[in-house]
Parts: sequence; structure tokens; C-alpha cells
Amino acid sequence: MRRFSSSTFIPAAIAGLCAIGALAWPAAAPAQNAPAATAQKVPDLSGVFVRQARNGIAAPSTFEMPTDPKLRPGPPMNTVTGERAGVEWIADSANPLLLPWNAEYLKKRGERELVDVNNVSWNICWPSGVPQVTLMREPLQLLQEPNMVTMIYQRDHTVRRVYLNEKLPEKLTPSWFGHSVGHYEGDTLVIETAGLNAKTGIDRFNTQHTEQLRVEERYELVENGQFLRVILKITDRGAFTAPFYAQAHYRRQPQTTKFEEVACAENNRDVTTGGGLGEFPIPKDDTPDF
Repeated sequence: MRRFSSSTFIPAAIAGLCAIGALAWPAAAPAQNAPAATAQKVPDLSGVFVRQARNGIAAPSTFEMPTDPKLRPGPPMNTVTGERAGVEWIADSANPLLLPWNAEYLKKRGERELVDVNNVSWNICWPSGVPQVTLMREPLQLLQEPNMVTMIYQRDHTVRRVYLNEKLPEKLTPSWFGHSVGHYEGDTLVIETAGLNAKTGIDRFNTQHTEQLRVEERYELVENGQFLRVILKITDRGAFTAPFYAQAHYRRQPQTTKFEEVACAENNRDVTTGGGLGEFPIPKDDTPDF
């Protein structure tokens, strides 16, 4: 009879256990045969765009009423009609969206609009902030990267950075453009912004807001990619009685479009009056340095 030594039995037992384990747990497929992860399809929103309403009005200075009736209430609209509609900007101060202090501000501003030109951020060389920057009438360029969307506005070389697939920080120090995070939902880029200071207005009427302001923007190409539509949801319990919606359109520009240098302090024009340096003079300091 054949005898087995311990040195012979132990390796054999281990080999047997390994064989049983191989039957119980299927071997992993070689790494090179593993299926590749399915990449999310990202809409191509890159390019240069300029504000233009769908009705053909070039470079409107305020928000449009959303065409979708479900997106109500809409934004404050201009009460001025006819030839003066693009020159004078008087909001409906009786709009129930407005908290009393905001309604009173717009009422007084409307009265002043009849005798003088009311300033907004972009014609006194202040950053426009969000959502007012959406109303800029000069070119906007979108640059898309895997982890960021960069929005470049011709006016004052303004740049916004939208960080993708991140959450808004719980604590933010208020700033002109706040902090923006984004993600894609199908063919739509969704941006959420918070942490905005209260030095800017909401729209062309300079409707006021507080540091509680939160803005959601949804960017989507329409009309075979010829227009970029932006749907905005604006929420601020300190300034409005409820969230409301607004809309803006940009028309795609040729790839050959070039940006100009537009620095407000050096190129201080007012596009409404055609004027000029007399109305918004360049600041000067006549105090001797020594």
C-alpha cells in the first residue's frame, strides 16, 4: 500500500480546495475583455451667441415671457409700449410677485425713468451678476470641458465658471457672480447659482434682490441649433412672494465671429442714448499725488 507523507498530502489538499473554490466563484474575465463604460451623451453647446428674441427683435434688453404656459408666473415686464418701448423701461410695480419694498423701489425708479436715464450695472461699469448677465447684448461664448463650462462675455471680459457634477457648498461668501454648479439633463445644461451679493439687479428694470437669491438656468439648442434658449427660475424669499420664470434667446453666430475689447472704463458708451462720455464720464482724480 502506498503511503503519503505530510509533505505530499498538504499541497494536494490545498490544490483540491482551490479547485472547489474555482467552481464556486467564477473567474473574473480578463481586464481587456471588460465592457467599456457608456459615456453620457453631452449636447454640443459650444460656440458664440448673441441675444435675439424669437420674434426677430435684436438684442432685447430684458427677459421674455416664457412661451410654455406652465412656466408661470413670468418676470416683471415693461409697461411702456410703442416707439418708446426700447428706450424707456418702466416695470409693472403692482406685480404681485414683488414684496412691498421691491414694488416701492420699482415705482420710484419708473417715475425717474420719465425724466432721466436709469442706470443698470453694465452702463456704470459694475459686474452684472446673475441673472442680469443673461441680458447682455454683446457676444457670449460657451466652452465645454468634462468638468467645467466656461462662459465668456464680450462686455468687460466677463468670465463665469460652471463646475460640473458638484453640489453647491453649504456656506458661500456673497460675490458678484456667486458660485455656479451644473449638470446635463439630456440635451439641456442645467446651472444652479447661489452666493450672490445684493449689489446688482435682476433685470433691465434693476428689480432688486437679496443675498437669498438662487437662480436656475437651463440652456438648450432649438430651431436646428440656430438659437440657444435659456429658461430661468428665480427664487428669493427676501424680495419676491414666489419663485418665477423668465426666458431669453441667443442666436448662433458664425464661427468667424471675433470678440472686441470692451472695457467699460475706457470705452464708456451708453447704447440707449448713443452718447457718450458726457452722460457717463470717465472718473478722474484731480487730487495731487504729492
